[in-house]
Amino acid sequence: MDSKEKLEKLFLANRISYFIEWQERSFLSRLFGGGRRKEKSMFTVRINEADVERATQLVQDMDSIRLKKPKEDT
Repeated sequence: MDSKEKLEKLFLANRISYFIEWQERSFLSRLFGGGRRKEKSMFTVRINEADVERATQLVQDMDSIRLKKPKEDT
């Protein structure tokens, strides 16, 4: 099972509200990367503000997940 599937199952089991946003590969990456190598899937998981703290606690031990804190509104 890949990281995305694990993350989805974890969030669904814990009733975390989220949205997955896929990142497009750059033109140069598609041009020179081709299909020869298996590339990592890049996506951003956006979590409902009310669930951020709980979701952060759930994923902190997953090595394949990088957390990025949202910018503060000023």
